[in-house]
Amino acid sequence: MGLRIPSPSSGRAIAIVALVVMLGALVGSHFSDSLSRAGRVVASEAISSEIAQFEAVVSAIETSSADASNLESAVMKGAIPQMLANLDPHSQFFEPTPFVRLREEQAGTYAGIGMQIAMFEGSPIVEHPFPGTPAFQAGVRPGDAIRTVDGQKTRGRTLDEVVDLVRGLRGTAVRLGLQRDGQRDLVEVDVIRDTIPRPTVPLAFMVKPGIGFIQISSFGETTADEFDEAVKKLNQAGLEGLVLDLRDNHGGLLTAGVHVAGQFLEEGALVVSHRGRASRERRYYADPSADNRAYPMTVLVDCRSASAAEIVAGALQDHDRALVVGANTFGKGLVQSVLQLPQSAGMVLTTARYYTPSGRLIQRHYDDVTLGEYYANPCSETFLPDQSEAHLTDAGRVVYSGSGITPDAPIDPELVGYFERDLMDVRAFERFANLLLREVGKLPPHWDLDANALGRLRNFAAHLAVSTTDADFQRAKPFLRRKTKQAVYTAAVHVDEGAKADAELDPVVLRAVALLPKAAQLRQSARPAVAQARLPLRND
Repeated sequence: MGLRIPSPSSGRAIAIVALVVMLGALVGSHFSDSLSRAGRVVASEAISSEIAQFEAVVSAIETSSADASNLESAVMKGAIPQMLANLDPHSQFFEPTPFVRLREEQAGTYAGIGMQIAMFEGSPIVEHPFPGTPAFQAGVRPGDAIRTVDGQKTRGRTLDEVVDLVRGLRGTAVRLGLQRDGQRDLVEVDVIRDTIPRPTVPLAFMVKPGIGFIQISSFGETTADEFDEAVKKLNQAGLEGLVLDLRDNHGGLLTAGVHVAGQFLEEGALVVSHRGRASRERRYYADPSADNRAYPMTVLVDCRSASAAEIVAGALQDHDRALVVGANTFGKGLVQSVLQLPQSAGMVLTTARYYTPSGRLIQRHYDDVTLGEYYANPCSETFLPDQSEAHLTDAGRVVYSGSGITPDAPIDPELVGYFERDLMDVRAFERFANLLLREVGKLPPHWDLDANALGRLRNFAAHLAVSTTDADFQRAKPFLRRKTKQAVYTAAVHVDEGAKADAELDPVVLRAVALLPKAAQLRQSARPAVAQARLPLRND
């Protein structure tokens, strides 16, 4: 039965009902292989009946409500988001500006000046400029408070409003008024906006001789090329073992995840499959490069590793190719299609579910939990993954379905006490780093904190009204050293060098390095088992 749109009382109501009709039809229809392609949309009689009811409500509001001025907002911010939220926790409606940002994230580029902004004590502050960007080249520094943008004061504006002021068309100029530590007057900086590429593989280096470390922050359109280049660079340096860091990686493009996992599997090995109510099963297979990648691997995950990150971890675990290390992953295994809607809006709609090579469902259960519980649960200390449905890896190891990816080697997160948290809340590490750099000028090669610098950090913290006991200070020393070193290298060089300094001292990374021999044993024991499983059957 085709969809019919009767005529409400105004053009505005027609536009609103038309949008909701199309959304309802999409939700209830049978999806083609590519939802991004336009096609004929057919809805069931039940859905048509619901749409007719909605249409009647809109028409009544438009003609009879005491105040119908907020009708469009009520639908765009209420009816449509609520409809999608009732489907699952990840289907989502985007108004035009957020939808543009979603598209920019996927593409890995945007037009701006290239800096991370956060709110601190009610004002926007520069977390850091990205290396090589206009902001970096213009001398914008971590910790600079943004007081004005093109003469407009930022006090009282939201973070999104400040971001909108800073961003603009490529080639146009923006003037920032910055309040900088140690300087009384505003520092005014003119910056020319440009297309800002942001790598999804920000770190690739030798954490120890022969041991490589690669961090993937998200999976986007540029990830495959970035990852291949990172592996090539490490191979040239004599790569003998690899730590792949997928912590805090919320996922992204399926094709990018399939490419990364496929580089370490045998040609034709299954990486992931997906299927849904109205979509046929589709399988994705490994297509590795010609490089020899037989070295042992550990894959770092945590409760914020999701979607494509879980696809990579699950495939390498199911094929016994890598030892998965860290904490249970988030459990987001829903295939989502990004759809362009009228009036430059968009939505992300769940169309199927992901399954690992062994047949495990990645998606965590979301029935009978609130949205807050759903997002908080995997990071809760009391979270227990579902182990009701068992599957087997290639070598016969037991793995479980329906709760993300459970690590082979669980690692408790680093203990961070109130003292360390209070220091982060007042940006003590970043502020202390700026103080040190004002004193030393240029950072000497291979700089590191000594006992004197740590003592000064404690005094600096007390100046910021953050104090602690001697016992807690001694316990926190490794964390204090790591975070101060990260802040110093971020301010003195750039954010990626700061992240590298952090990774080199990260106890979880060092544990993943120490587990590489166990990963090598896993790989060796898996090969005979896989070979045996692949022998042809014979009747004697």
